[in-house]
Amino acid sequence: MKSKSKIVVAVCALLCITTLLFTTACSFGKEALNNVDCMGSIYIDGEQTVVLEGSMSAMGDEAARFKSDISASDITFSGTLTGKKIVSVTYRSEESVQLVLSGKTQGASVDDADGMITVSGRATQNGSDSYCYVWVKKPQMITGGGSSSGSSTNKRFTSTFTIPYGTIAANAADYITLVNQNNGNIKEVQVVDEHTLKISVENFDPTQGENFPSVKIAAPATSFNVELVVLIGKAGNYDLV
Repeated sequence: MKSKSKIVVAVCALLCITTLLFTTACSFGKEALNNVDCMGSIYIDGEQTVVLEGSMSAMGDEAARFKSDISASDITFSGTLTGKKIVSVTYRSEESVQLVLSGKTQGASVDDADGMITVSGRATQNGSDSYCYVWVKKPQMITGGGSSSGSSTNKRFTSTFTIPYGTIAANAADYITLVNQNNGNIKEVQVVDEHTLKISVENFDPTQGENFPSVKIAAPATSFNVELVVLIGKAGNYDLV
């Protein structure tokens, strides 16, 4: 009788082990799906907030659905996104998760589109890994152009500049000077908010060899701590790293 009991126990144990191995194999064998989108901009440095949203893949795979207990340990970065860290993960719904990222990517110094975010199958409802590609951007100070007024030899130019993150110093005016001190003068420097700067130059004569006045923004003017030379009244993008 004892012998039969031992056989039953052994058979049950074998069945349990077989089931476990089969389940594990199936889990590992699932194909990763490109069924997530990343909403928001990611830069090679600094802190950004983005949202991962489930989306149907180009192959027709259903959109990813997230589990409510998803955590930072379920999300990995690769490609040009390597080096970024997760500050927090907030479950918003089974369709979307908010991520706060910080830190600097490893070796990325130019815009690149091969960064990847992967969500482990542990955190998706169908058990498959879900991933998306992201464009890792280089931060820039940007002006969309500007305005001008006055005569052909005595003009006033104004431009508004924005930075994507970080801060513009409240006393930024102390660090902004004309490159050519003999043509024009700085009329106004206004820190509109921590990301926006407005600069006006007056008494500028475009007939003296320069179409637009150049202004030097010294490193302490922004938290990026980089010196820039920008044109007032003309569209432009200026690298911050």
